Amino acid sequence: PGLDVGSMHLITSADKDEDLIYRLTKTIYENREQVVQKHRAGRAINEKNVVRDTGTEFHPGAIRYFKEIGIWSEAAEKTNQANLHRQQVLQDAWQSYLPNAPEGYQAFEEGWLQAREAALETAGLITLGEGL
Repeated sequence: PGLDVGSMHLITSADKDEDLIYRLTKTIYENREQVVQKHRAGRAINEKNVVRDTGTEFHPGAIRYFKEIGIWSEAAEKTNQANLHRQQVLQDAWQSYLPNAPEGYQAFEEGWLQAREAALETAGLITLGEGL
């Protein structure tokens, strides 16, 4: 899960403490002008960009802060739930693939891509071929 800021992302593990991620998100958002002074990508830290869908689910701590300041919409929640579902489909496919995965890098990679596509298609989600 992450904090989307348009041209840059802050990514964290899903198991990180909600309060920690809340405080981190709040600190970055409230000090975005200082971020801009260090890197121009910081200009993307604004209310239009930070809740924009990039396919990465948001951490509950970031969502809590965005709700608090009134920029987390029903549309953002719906999209986030869809991203969480997609990630779960991929995690389940990965766990199913690993026990019988073929040896060798190329066979492993080709097999995973096929398993991935099949899982996404079965779930009615966009596959790599459709997304390109």
